Amino acid sequence: MRTKIDQIMQNETCQVLMVTSAGKSEGKTTAAVNLACSYAQNNKKVLLIDANLRTPFLHEVFGTSNSNGLTNVVTDRYEISDIIRYTMMTNLFLISSGPSFIDPIELLTSNKMSGLLEELKKEFDLIIMDTPPAMRWSDAQIIASMSDGVLLVMKDGTVKKNQALKLKSMIEQVNTRVVGVVFNNKNKRKVAN
Repeated sequence: MRTKIDQIMQNETCQVLMVTSAGKSEGKTTAAVNLACSYAQNNKKVLLIDANLRTPFLHEVFGTSNSNGLTNVVTDRYEISDIIRYTMMTNLFLISSGPSFIDPIELLTSNKMSGLLEELKKEFDLIIMDTPPAMRWSDAQIIASMSDGVLLVMKDGTVKKNQALKLKSMIEQVNTRVVGVVFNNKNKRKVAN
């Protein structure tokens, strides 16, 4: 994934990359984590943000608390430095979602959120944002508008062609580039005609 994204974006800046899917359980969080690890191993300073304020999961993947995170900074409860967590991998850092927030849309569209991303861009080579499924929640489209590129994750046999095209169109409506599509659970026994 990393090599393909680098090839696609070689003449453009891609400092904020969003990872999303059409629906739930398509593997977007796994793709985001693997991609972040790959860039970190390639000596990039990477920040992985759990921007899925609906059903956050990255804190569980990394075995850490979710008591403070993204929602705390955007609501002025913590400083940025208080919520960035080290991981066991060199060059890879994490911001979990933080405690649940009544209105994720309000939080994501706030000036605090865009200001936070601008501050983080000064410190990290790459910021990867894991989001809720784009066809279920408008959160992903809001985050896409703040991103340089979007990686779509789709589970083979789950997403119909018209859904995939609609998802691509939704991302492009906010003037963000789709940098690629990852197909998960590809059935190797199927033979293309």
